[in-house]
Amino acid sequence: MNARTKPDFLTSQPASLDMKLGQQEKNPVLKHMDHLQGQLQEQLDSLNAVVESMQRISDIMDRMAKKKRKLNSNRGSP
Repeated sequence: MNARTKPDFLTSQPASLDMKLGQQEKNPVLKHMDHLQGQLQEQLDSLNAVVESMQRISDIMDRMAKKKRKLNSNRGSP
């Protein structure tokens, strides 16, 4: 495997959903990993919401700064 290819575990897919579900019932590690994946997805969704909110706040602050500069430049000229 060279540096540009993904490891097999990142791209591999289970043979079938039924097989995966059957393995989960038998293998507590797979069940736990699926639980962790669900938790991580929830955290990722939450972080994405925070990033979007921060971007909106940043945009508002940029607009406010532009308005302030415009007001200050108008005050300086008679």
